[in-house]
Amino acid sequence: MNFKNRADLLAELAGQGFNELAEVLEQKNSNLPMEDKIREFCLIYIDFTRRNPALFQLMFGPEIAVEKMPSHLLKARDSAFNKLESMVADLLKQPLDSPEVRSAALASWSYIHGLTALLIHQVLQQPLKVSDQDIVERTLAGLELLFKAQATVNQHL
Repeated sequence: MNFKNRADLLAELAGQGFNELAEVLEQKNSNLPMEDKIREFCLIYIDFTRRNPALFQLMFGPEIAVEKMPSHLLKARDSAFNKLESMVADLLKQPLDSPEVRSAALASWSYIHGLTALLIHQVLQQPLKVSDQDIVERTLAGLELLFKAQATVNQHL
């Protein structure tokens, strides 16, 4: 393969990362029970990042400006996100192109991306006996508490 410059090389590597993530999500998604899809997405994402921390940094880092992103990288990035959207659409029993699916998929990706970044940058310390699954379960339970509290507040308004 020939690359014109460093930016082309980095874009190719980032595209490969998004394609690999999309492939892993596709393989795992087809075998998952409905109730496990989002939790498993989170665990797949964390595992992918732990196996490829430098690639993760490249895929989401500032080295490749969005406005200069080559079309093959945009396509690869969208492909990975589309796998998550498909999981969400299945779970919500909504059409893939519905605003609800898009919103929930974006929220899911934002949650796990933030959690993963905290873990790999060691901002969030993970005790040895605490598994990734434990962390996902605990943080999702924390979000559920917040949403329930907000719903209660909204009912009283």
